[in-house]
Amino acid sequence: MVKPSREETVAAGTSGSGDGKDALEKSLVEQLDKKFGIATQLNNAGDMVGSILTIATLFGLAEALKLEGTRFNVLIAMMRIGHMISPVRLDWVRNKVCKSHASLPGFACAMGVLLVLLSVFPSYPRAICILFLLGIVDAALEYSLAVLIRSWYTSKEVRLIGSGAASANIWAAINVSILVFMAQWKGLPGEHDWWSILLTVGTAFAIYYAPLVYWRHPRFPETAAWPTQAERALLEQRSTQRSPMISAPDPNARLTFSVLRNATLWKHALLQMPSEMALTYATFWPVIVAGACGVEKMTPGWLLASACPWIVPALLRIGISRKFRTITPEFMAGQLALQWLCSLLAFVGFGIASLTTHRFLLVPALVVMPLHDIGRLTSLFAFVSLPPALFSDPSEIKSARFFSGLAGSAGTLLGTFLWPVTYEASTYKIAFGVQAAATLLSTYAVHFCVGEIRTRRAARSEAEEEYVPLQVGSKELDAAV
Repeated sequence: MVKPSREETVAAGTSGSGDGKDALEKSLVEQLDKKFGIATQLNNAGDMVGSILTIATLFGLAEALKLEGTRFNVLIAMMRIGHMISPVRLDWVRNKVCKSHASLPGFACAMGVLLVLLSVFPSYPRAICILFLLGIVDAALEYSLAVLIRSWYTSKEVRLIGSGAASANIWAAINVSILVFMAQWKGLPGEHDWWSILLTVGTAFAIYYAPLVYWRHPRFPETAAWPTQAERALLEQRSTQRSPMISAPDPNARLTFSVLRNATLWKHALLQMPSEMALTYATFWPVIVAGACGVEKMTPGWLLASACPWIVPALLRIGISRKFRTITPEFMAGQLALQWLCSLLAFVGFGIASLTTHRFLLVPALVVMPLHDIGRLTSLFAFVSLPPALFSDPSEIKSARFFSGLAGSAGTLLGTFLWPVTYEASTYKIAFGVQAAATLLSTYAVHFCVGEIRTRRAARSEAEEEYVPLQVGSKELDAAV
């Protein structure tokens, strides 16, 4: 079957028929997917930087910065803190940055420059400052990309091109393996591998990704010149279906402590702590694999082997994104089932690793651990959707999200200090055990949030059904009078 051209699709869309409109909308979404192909690669920029830094510690960065004890954990924590307390806020990004299509490539360039500075000035105090700034830039990059995507897509359209921590680990392992292999082939000294890794990756962000994102930037619906007249009319119709995230904030919304009286909110916030803590192991994955498998010197082969377990969750995420284009009940049901199964397997893997140091048992356990990354999207939907289900006032919703986010930030920082760079069997056994508990609790947390959302919506629907007959009866009574 020959696929119709864009001109034929636009002509069918302007005819006014339902099939023509559906074809036009499908064509528009396909164009958006192509235009966002490069920009969405920056969706996991923070995870990429974390993976690169962890790999660099295995190639000499730990010795160069004298990363003893928890000093490397402090570096990663500083990047997390910079992201958490970033002065760049969503409102500022929406109102200021979105007026320029240079914002996204500009933040990518800034991230690359900071990585280059880290390689040029290898000092622990400077590294702390640079990592803090990297967290701020990562927050700005994340907000800019989120606003850009939600300016084009509707709230029910799912885009999962960035496959979480899986793509970050695979990307970092492949690129660093190529760099180290080329350095060894040219006979360069191995103690400077960390320097070439940070310098090359930083240069790639600044010189490769930034211009490419600028060139392929789809602009914003109000300023883009590529949509046709029919597509612009369709975009105006779709603007009412966009995510509330890009709408103007309620000026009366203020933080209020009255939401703390809600016991469900406390449970929601406390459950978000292990959910966020359970995701931090991905940053330290190369160190975990090297320590658990007894690798004394990391090589390109071992680095590629450490990325192999992430291929399965990455392929699953990409497969889901191709099968489901909109958020439907079938999508959520399938996501929940997949999340529970993958989290259970990951829990078994962490549990085995917490009980043994035998390589024969550790290797299969390490293979199933990254499956926990599959639950990241489901967790995001569940935790973001629960505050509006619990409260109706904008101030209460804002406060609920703030307090639950605060608990999640605490979990992130706790998880950051869970994995030391220097491998110790006893310490890692405890870390694997804590990770197993966090994985199991995060699975229950998603189940709890989804259950609360369904219960609240069902109760709200019943109340509306009871209210409608009364309203109709009142109108009939007024007419009779």
